[in-house]
Amino acid sequence: MNISKQNIDDLTATLTLSIEKDDYAGKVETVLKDYRKNAQIPGFRKGKAPMGMIKKQYGMSVQMDEINKLVSQELQKYLNEADFRILGEPLPSEKQETIDFDTQEKFDFLFDVGIQPEIEIELSEKDTVTLYDIKVEATAVEDQIKQFRSQFAEAQNPETAEERDMVKGDLAEVDADGNIVEDGISKDAAVLMPERIEDADTKALFVGAKVGTTLTFNPKKALNETELPAFLGIEKEAVTEADYKFTVTEITRYVDAEMGEDLFKKVFPNEEISTEEDFRQRIEEDVKKSLASESDMRFEWDAREYVVAKLKDVAFPEEFLKRWITVSNQDREDFNTEALEADFPKVLDDLRWQLATSQIAQKAELKVEANDPMDTAKKMAAQQFAMYGMGNLPEEYYEDYAKKMLEDQNQMEQIINKVMTDKVIAYIRETVKTKSKKISMEDFKKLYEQS
Repeated sequence: MNISKQNIDDLTATLTLSIEKDDYAGKVETVLKDYRKNAQIPGFRKGKAPMGMIKKQYGMSVQMDEINKLVSQELQKYLNEADFRILGEPLPSEKQETIDFDTQEKFDFLFDVGIQPEIEIELSEKDTVTLYDIKVEATAVEDQIKQFRSQFAEAQNPETAEERDMVKGDLAEVDADGNIVEDGISKDAAVLMPERIEDADTKALFVGAKVGTTLTFNPKKALNETELPAFLGIEKEAVTEADYKFTVTEITRYVDAEMGEDLFKKVFPNEEISTEEDFRQRIEEDVKKSLASESDMRFEWDAREYVVAKLKDVAFPEEFLKRWITVSNQDREDFNTEALEADFPKVLDDLRWQLATSQIAQKAELKVEANDPMDTAKKMAAQQFAMYGMGNLPEEYYEDYAKKMLEDQNQMEQIINKVMTDKVIAYIRETVKTKSKKISMEDFKKLYEQS
C-alpha cells in the first residue's frame, strides 16, 4: 500500500492510493473461509463445500468489498496524519482510469482533495465592533401588557354577536327555494368570526345575530378560498356556489383580562406582585432582557461580519468546492447549479467564519465543558417555552425538555456547535473594543433591512 500526493495548485491536490495483491489477499481469504463455514449449498454438508466453489460464487464481491474498505481506511488514516487539512470530502478524480476487478491484481485509486487555506486572525483593542444599547420605549411595555391581557382573556357567551365574536352553528346546504338538500353538505358546530367575512351584506347578517337565529348565505361569496373548505368541512374541489342555512347555537366572546392581582399572578405565578406599578416595572425588566438579547444577537452578527471581512483575501479551492457541493446534493430535487452560483459567496463566508472560530478557539484554549450542552439546552428550552407565553416555569420543566433535546444526535451536535460559537463570541467581545451606541427599537429593526 502506498499513498502519494500530487499538487494541482496551491489549494487542490490528487491523492493516489496504490494497492498490491498482498494488501488485500489475506483479508479476502479470511472472509471466504468464514463464508465456507456457514455456506449451505445443495449436495454438501454445511461448511464442507469446496473452497473453489465458494471463491467462484463469492470471490469477486468479497474482493471488491475488502478493497473498498482498505481504500477508505487508509485514505482516512493518511488524512488524519497529513500536515494539511482538507475542505469537504475527497472526490474520485476525473483522471481515474477504469478499473477491471476481473483481470487486475494491482489497483490505483485517484482522489481529488481541496486543501484548507492557512489563515491568521489577530484581534485586539485596535479592532472595534458596535454594541447597540436599545432604548426601552413606553409603547413596548404597553404592547406587552395588551398581549398578556389578551392571552388571559375571559370567555363569555353573550346572546348577541359582535364583529370579533366566535359564532358557532349548525350548517346545512339548501336549494333555490330554501329547502335543505337531501344528501347535501352539512356540518354541526361550524365556526366563523363575522370579522373574517369579506362580503359586507353577509357580515351584516351575523353582526347582531342571536342564539337560535337561522341565517341563509353563500359561504363561497362570504369567505376567502383558504378558510372556505375548512369551514364547510370538505375538500377545496368540492366547494360550489350553493347557499346554506346557518342556525346559531353559541356565541363566544373573549374579553381582555382586567388589570389586577389575578392577572399579575397568572403572568408571574412565582412572584408576589400586588400593584399595577410593580407589574409594569416587572414587565419593563423583561423587555430590557429581551432587548439585551437582541443586542447580543446583533453583536454576534456584526462580530462575524467583522472577522470574515478580515479574511476576504483568503483564497479557496472554489471549483473543487462547487464540485463537492454538487455531488453531495445530487439526490436533492431542489438543488441546481444556478442557485449554487448565486449562494456561493455566502458559502465562502461561512467557511471563513468556520476557520476563524476554529483558530480563535485554539489560540484562546476554549473548550466545551461537560455541563455546557445541558446549560445551553436549558436556556434554549426556556426561550421556546417563553415564546408560547410559558415563562417562569419550575426548573425541572426546562431540564426534562433539555434532556430530550440532547438525546437527539443532530440536536446534540447543533448545541455543541452553539456552545463553542458562544464562547468564541464572548472571547471576541472581551478582546476587541466595543463601541456603545444608543438606538431606538425602530432604527434597530432597520439595521437588518440594510444588511
